[in-house]
Amino acid sequence: IRNNEAVFKYFNNNSQVWIEEHIIWLWNYLKNEKNIFLVCEIDGVIVWYARKDDLSQNEFEISIAIDPLYQGKWIWRNLLEEMMKSSKKWEVISAEIYKWNIWSQKLFEKVWFTLYKEDDKKIYMNYKS
Repeated sequence: IRNNEAVFKYFNNNSQVWIEEHIIWLWNYLKNEKNIFLVCEIDGVIVWYARKDDLSQNEFEISIAIDPLYQGKWIWRNLLEEMMKSSKKWEVISAEIYKWNIWSQKLFEKVWFTLYKEDDKKIYMNYKS
């Protein structure tokens, strides 16, 4: 999913990543036990993933990517809701979303995120468990 041209335009780093550097990044990412990384496979193909990244002692950022063939189908919702429900009461979880990405804004609203600020390009939403 990460290198799908229809998907990487949504990322802060919106260029392709070599598989070797991605493996190193993933290995280092998973060393932090507070990080959560969920994937959904259908017929052996990853169709979406969600990450909950540890930013500091009680702050996390969530990031998602969905294969264009499955965007708008809402198959992700139960797993994303479970990720949010498993959060500790003291955690604050944020998401950065480009203003033009209305679908993601609606997605995060459906799992109880609320707007807390915006700038010229993005809105920032958070979820407090």
